[in-house]
Amino acid sequence: MYTHESGKRVEDPAARAHDHLAAGAVRASSPEDVAAAVRVLSAMADETLLVSLQAEMTTDADGNPTTDTSDQQLAQATWARAFDLTGRLREIASALRHASHSTPGGGE
Repeated sequence: MYTHESGKRVEDPAARAHDHLAAGAVRASSPEDVAAAVRVLSAMADETLLVSLQAEMTTDADGNPTTDTSDQQLAQATWARAFDLTGRLREIASALRHASHSTPGGGE
C-alpha cells in the first residue's frame, strides 16, 4: 500500500512511479523548468485534442464505436490509447505540481 500525493492510500504502482519520478525531476530542475513541463503536459492532456480522433471513429446508433473493418479497429484503438494517455499525462502533471510545492524552494 502506498500513500499517493493526493493523500489517498492506493495500490497502483503507476501512482507511486509518477510521484517518485516527479520528485526526482523537481530536485534536478529549476522551478521554471518544472512549471514549463507542467504546462506542456497539461496541454498534451487537453481532452479537446481527442475530438479529431473521435471523429475518425465510426459509431452505431447508440454511439458505440464499430470495429468491423481494420480501419475502424485502428481508429477506435488510437482513440482509446490517446484517451488513456491523457489520463496518465494529467497524473504526471499533478505529481509534478505536488512535488514542486513539497520541495523547499519549489513552486510554479
